[in-house]
Amino acid sequence: MASTLHKVRRVEGHDCTLPQDDELITLYINGGLFVNLRRKFRQYLMVSAANPESKAVLRSTAQIRLEESRHLRKYYHMIHPFSEARITWEMIMIVVYFSLFLVMPLELATTLTPALILYLKFVLDLFSLADVALFFFTGYYDIKSHKVVMKPNSVFKSYIIPRFIFDFLSSLPYNMYIQYGNAYHLIHLKYFYLLKLTRLPTLIEYIRKFCIRMDLYSYKLSTVNFALWFLTLIWWATALTLVVYTTTNGEKSDISENVDNFSPTMESCYQVVKSFMLVAMSSIQTDKAISMLFNILCILIGSVLNMVILAQVMQIYRRHSSSRNKYDNLIQEIGEYMNYKELPTSIKNRVFRYVEFKFQKNIFKEGDILNTLSKILKQDILLHNCKKMVEKVDFFKGLPGSLILRLVTKLRSEIYLPNDVIVQAGITGNAMYFIYVGSVAVYTIHEQEICHLEDGSYFGEISLIINEPRVASVVAITNCEVFRLSRRDFLEAIEPYPNLSSRIRDSALARLKRTQMMMSQDQKEKEKEKDKDKDPAVKKEFKFLE
Repeated sequence: MASTLHKVRRVEGHDCTLPQDDELITLYINGGLFVNLRRKFRQYLMVSAANPESKAVLRSTAQIRLEESRHLRKYYHMIHPFSEARITWEMIMIVVYFSLFLVMPLELATTLTPALILYLKFVLDLFSLADVALFFFTGYYDIKSHKVVMKPNSVFKSYIIPRFIFDFLSSLPYNMYIQYGNAYHLIHLKYFYLLKLTRLPTLIEYIRKFCIRMDLYSYKLSTVNFALWFLTLIWWATALTLVVYTTTNGEKSDISENVDNFSPTMESCYQVVKSFMLVAMSSIQTDKAISMLFNILCILIGSVLNMVILAQVMQIYRRHSSSRNKYDNLIQEIGEYMNYKELPTSIKNRVFRYVEFKFQKNIFKEGDILNTLSKILKQDILLHNCKKMVEKVDFFKGLPGSLILRLVTKLRSEIYLPNDVIVQAGITGNAMYFIYVGSVAVYTIHEQEICHLEDGSYFGEISLIINEPRVASVVAITNCEVFRLSRRDFLEAIEPYPNLSSRIRDSALARLKRTQMMMSQDQKEKEKEKDKDKDPAVKKEFKFLE
């Protein structure tokens, strides 16, 4: 009997002997000029497995493949929020926004802006306008629905209402027009730059994503955000102080005349910090009423600021015992233990990879959490996670819901790393497995690769009924979480259903008989055809993915 070679998707790090399936991108870009360059560019705009966010949201190779397919089929001209292109652009915009928040206060505090700062600000404004435009072509991750939204209408609505107006008005190069168009009667237009402060949350979001990619932790990120807000407040208050001083004293402030002398700026900054930290009153030489008003505002702002600083310190201390920090402590303890045991680097890396995949960089006691819930809620959670997988098994179809629930409660989670052998051919099996997340490769007893199985697939179901050696080996090729159903737990679950038990057993025996007949027939054909490279009996056993 001839067997068909099924193409499989390429998995990074796995030396696959099966025919590789064509990349999805080649189906959409299959000719024309610069075809390779266009494919690379399109791939650059699609979801990237190297992005930590995609690993958190799309946990397996199969889910990433589905997301790629959805992107190309429905939203070809959109940019995926978990793409390499988006990572690169956000890193550029972090530098741009930092530069803007440094330059704009100086520009607001002066009547004439030096040419260098003017052109620098113009370039930064162009990047800001480009960022505004890209928001309309970039999907976003909806936290409430836990889905990546790529529909253009939804993306447009999510950005146009709350943020577009502020972002657009604050990005226009007013100063360039005023200074080179001699439109000094419109000098007050440059105060629209104050709207740029509304981009500060965007900058913080970019920094948050950058910290995730750099593996910085949540409490450190919170400290970074607070420091950014604090420094921005100080710097902009300094610029405001300069504006008040020059306006009140009727003096022309021109940085171009004092490029190498920033003593007025430093003096203003010193006065602002001193007042905000409630060390002393400001001593700015200006109108008495304005000086008193300035000191009152500084006292109010400084009081709130000091309370925020204290709250921030307490929050950092409290987070020291959070689930994320428990994970950090666990990693440190594991590292010290492995150093003490003088384990090789290869084993250390596998241990760290196992812990990271299992806990997803957070530690929580699942048993304690489930114990706080009612029995009905716990059953609902289990059914949500596992019911569809169990019902895919041929001789489980049509079983009553009560028995399906009993089977689901017997499942036990196990984690395997790449190259871990889950089951071994020739060894008697006593459990079946459901793949929750990950990909595995199936090999014959002669170590010939047959196929790949991914999320939602299962294998080893005949071992629940019949005590026979396994006909194939299964090896993890990515990080895998599987649910194991042992023969003992299975028999205990179906014990109250003697009629169903005999039906399932008859179905399994008939399935095994067919498999053995096919294996025998295939063996005869192998004697005639030495180039036979697959076992159709094993294909039947493992229910290949087409």
